[in-house]
Amino acid sequence: GGRRKEDEALAGRALAEIALDCGFADQAHLGRVFRAQFGQTPADFRRITAALSQAQQDRSIGSDLS
Repeated sequence: GGRRKEDEALAGRALAEIALDCGFADQAHLGRVFRAQFGQTPADFRRITAALSQAQQDRSIGSDLS
C-alpha cells in the first residue's frame, strides 16, 4: 500500500528535514512528541524497523533457496 511507499520515502531523509516539513520547530521537538506518542525516539524506531526489514529480507532469500 500507500503507507509503505510513504515510509520508504521518509527512510532516506534526515530527521531534521522531516521535522521541519511536518511543522515542528526543530528535530528535538519532533523527538519529544514522537517519544510521548510511541515510547521511543524516531532514531530508535528507524533502527528497529531497519532490523526487522532486514530480517524479513533474509527469511525471504532463505525460502527462495529451499
